[in-house]
Amino acid sequence: MEVVFDNCLKMNLLIGFIFFVTSIITHFFPPKKINQLYGYRTPKSMKNQHNWDVAQQFSTKKMMQGSLVLMGSSFLKMVFNITETVELWIEVVSTIGVVVYVLYTTEIQLKKTETPCQ
Repeated sequence: MEVVFDNCLKMNLLIGFIFFVTSIITHFFPPKKINQLYGYRTPKSMKNQHNWDVAQQFSTKKMMQGSLVLMGSSFLKMVFNITETVELWIEVVSTIGVVVYVLYTTEIQLKKTETPCQ
């Protein structure tokens, strides 16, 4: 059990790295057309091609920002003396927080830039 807790914040480093790599891939190879397999896919983003393009570009930037937060939080144990329970909570809350951040900010951006009736 101690090994699991000892590796908790290392998981944030791994998840942050995966988010970072994913954002780099989608930045350089964004999905051109609306699809069910690849890209930022929500009902609003898949409503029309304009929304799709905005969502792909914007969510990539937000995912990169979130990945840096996750990777940065993985170094908290080096700076602060935190308990295993706090470490686990940091991992869970920060990961969920980044996902919510990407979704929320992208949906707000889509609402702002949505074109009327297409």
